[in-house]
Amino acid sequence: MGFGPCILYSLSLLSNVESTGMQQSIRISMLYCLLVLAPLAVLFQSSLMGFLSCMIWFDLCGFSIQYIGIGYSIGFETHRGLIRCLVVSFFFLSAYLSLAITNPPAHIIHFARPFSKGMTIVGSMVYFISLLILSHPWISKGRDYLCANSAMLVSLVVCAGIGSVWRIDAVTNISCTYAVLWAMEKQFEVVPGHIAPAFIFFCSLYYIAHFIQTRPHFLLCMVDPDCMTR
Repeated sequence: MGFGPCILYSLSLLSNVESTGMQQSIRISMLYCLLVLAPLAVLFQSSLMGFLSCMIWFDLCGFSIQYIGIGYSIGFETHRGLIRCLVVSFFFLSAYLSLAITNPPAHIIHFARPFSKGMTIVGSMVYFISLLILSHPWISKGRDYLCANSAMLVSLVVCAGIGSVWRIDAVTNISCTYAVLWAMEKQFEVVPGHIAPAFIFFCSLYYIAHFIQTRPHFLLCMVDPDCMTR
């Protein structure tokens, strides 16, 4: 932490010299925060620091959530950033599932536990959002469109299956949530320009809201840090 003032001073000089210095300054600052938070998360077994470390990591990869005045913009800066985040989140989610369905040594659990929330929430969110974007016909064409939708379907089935068999409620609920979002998107592709998909969409939203209101445990399990030890 003692190098913090030195880094801030260097970033201020960089932002004054180059036109893109501000963006580079933010990137370097985020990298510095990652290098500080990740070891502290393991040292103090802090889920908050681990969660922030995962968010910073995906931000460096190209994923961003920005407030634009009238709402929030969630997405990726470039197509390369999308692919990069997709690959990274795939390994994040695979690592979490591997730890959840096996009995790893205590020292591995010690290092992985602070990042369990980040791997579950941020990793799965970025992974499925990436596939949702790639599975849209505006983004992918022909064989790429078929591959993206096939990957989405396989990922949903695998995550739901693993979550159901090994009783990992977080993974099951996340996969079910994105399965609904993916199905809602597909219905507008099947019947474009008609009011029927919109009617089905709003009816689905009503039943989803009722389901969540009567079963708050569904949302709670999506952020349960103890799922990896079940």
